[in-house]
Amino acid sequence: MTHSLLRRNIGLLVGVVLTGQILAGLMVVALVLRPQTVRVADITARMLNAISVEMDGRTPEEQARLAALIDSPRSIHMRPDNDPPSAGGRSFPNFMERMFMNALATKLASVEDLHWRTDPEGRLWMRVRLGGTPWWVNMTPPRPGSAIVSLMLASIIAFIVALGGGVVLQRRLDRPLRRSS
Repeated sequence: MTHSLLRRNIGLLVGVVLTGQILAGLMVVALVLRPQTVRVADITARMLNAISVEMDGRTPEEQARLAALIDSPRSIHMRPDNDPPSAGGRSFPNFMERMFMNALATKLASVEDLHWRTDPEGRLWMRVRLGGTPWWVNMTPPRPGSAIVSLMLASIIAFIVALGGGVVLQRRLDRPLRRSS
């Protein structure tokens, strides 16, 4: 009887901890990641719309000079449409990129040519029309991993720690029951 009680309690503990981890992850996505992603998309759209207004009506040579002035290793990278970035290993966006691109599409003045690609360093490049001309633009630094991967890793570690603590606590509470049996 004590073994089945122990199994049920550990099973219940695992279920409660797993449910708590899933709910905490969903809350982090809804209350932290999504608002921050929308905020970054809003800032990005404002910058791209301002660049587009500045490029509007300029000759291709003037647009190229302006793009060269804007291009910076620490912030914005711009490439003409005929010089696309090399494609990376992924052919589909991750969760955060998809959330960012959806939020960006709602904020941009012109979204008919909004395409994306990742380069080998993992940076997200967007093909957008600026001043009537298509450009490849990157505003993200290369990153070693995704926020979702970090969240999942933290959840797994927390789950393992909670499970270990639960087993130790269950054994300690179950010890007097075993002595009396």
